[in-house]
Parts: sequence; structure tokens; C-alpha cells
Amino acid sequence: MQWGNGADITVPGDYDGDGRTDVAVFRPANGTWFIVKSSTRTAIGVQWGNGADVPVPGDYDGDGKTDLAVYRPSGGTWFIRQSSTGYATSVSFQWGLSSDIPVPNAPIAYALVPLAASAPGIRFPRKYTRVALLA
Repeated sequence: MQWGNGADITVPGDYDGDGRTDVAVFRPANGTWFIVKSSTRTAIGVQWGNGADVPVPGDYDGDGKTDLAVYRPSGGTWFIRQSSTGYATSVSFQWGLSSDIPVPNAPIAYALVPLAASAPGIRFPRKYTRVALLA
């Protein structure tokens, strides 16, 4: 199956909650997510983000479905569109610096190695424990 174009970023996840990974891409040119739901084999397109954003899909609201999420390095801000509301609501929070690398769904029990020896380490936000940044 061909899905997307050469500039798209693959963002597989279980967007429909059926326990199977759905084929999905994020198109930076217009900030659109294109998803083929495995449960129905139907395709959807949802605009969320812009060309400077880094897609960081994950189940941030704990409903068993992948949420649409982007990290905006310019302000160190995470923008999450919640699957638990049919993507009708969103949350955002500032966590990070422009030089940080987002690590969605990072397990807390595992150590992550900073990219540089001089990096101060890994920071975890208090409320969103499934998000980490390599500093």
C-alpha cells in the first residue's frame, strides 16, 4: 500500500482503538495528518500542526487510542488533540526548549541517554509523565 508522499513523516498508531496499528502520515507542508483506520479501511485527513512542528503521536489521554500531537520547538510547546473527545478538544503545555528533542511515550522506567555529554539530562513534566525531552 502506498500512502503519502516523499515529504510526509510516518506516524503509525492505533487511532481507532481496535488494537491494530493504523497507517498514517503527517504532511509538514500543510500540517495535515492522513490516517487509514484499520477497523473500517476508511481514510481521514485532520489538520493539526504546521511545517515547523514535530509530530509526536501517542495515547496522552489514556483512552487506548493514539492522539494527534505535535511539539513546537520554537516555544517548547506540546499541542495535543484528544482522541477521547473525537479530536474535538485539545490541550497544550509548555515543556522544553528549542534545542530539545521530544520523546513521546517514553517509559519512565527506562533511562534515556542525552545526545551530548554536557546535556543536563532528561526532564519529565509532572502531569504528563509519558512525555520526555532529551536536553
